[in-house]
Amino acid sequence: MRLLTGLFWALLLVHYAAVGQSAADSKRRSIALQRQAVTETAVKYVGTREVGQNRGPVFELFMKPYGYGPGTMYCGLFCHHVFTQADVKHGVKGPALAANWSLPASVVVWRGGHAVNGRVPLAGDLALFRFGGHRINHVEVIVNWPNEERYCWVIGGNTSNPNGPGEGVFLKKRLKSEMIVVSRITF
Repeated sequence: MRLLTGLFWALLLVHYAAVGQSAADSKRRSIALQRQAVTETAVKYVGTREVGQNRGPVFELFMKPYGYGPGTMYCGLFCHHVFTQADVKHGVKGPALAANWSLPASVVVWRGGHAVNGRVPLAGDLALFRFGGHRINHVEVIVNWPNEERYCWVIGGNTSNPNGPGEGVFLKKRLKSEMIVVSRITF
């Protein structure tokens, strides 16, 4: 009987706390947990290396499950895989293409080195780059955005190893000025 009474009071407290919580508080907490899931999932893949060019474990993890062949550029597929494994819906159509991560399923929070509408990039947002050429061609997951610094920390697939030869999934320090936009998925 004592166990049942204790269980009753515990359930009552949980229910009372949930009832007293606003929907906005609940949603903010949910969004924070989704951001955390995205960044923690990205971290799990750091150090996954290519064998050859865009082949090996990266093919098995990030290309093959989504119907792409070996050799495919996979930075966007890495982001798609991270969101999928974190069980966070992103709504990006054609996620293999890096530029698509800045389209309507998201909100641009940083453009040309400046915050958009006072928004500050956060862990779980996506940094988009243009390395050569005229269009966005690379995307990485932001894991740390120090507000007072000129750089941030990102994890990206199909990127060079900052500590030596080879490509794969790596944690990198990037200058904020390199980013064309920072995109926030609307969770």
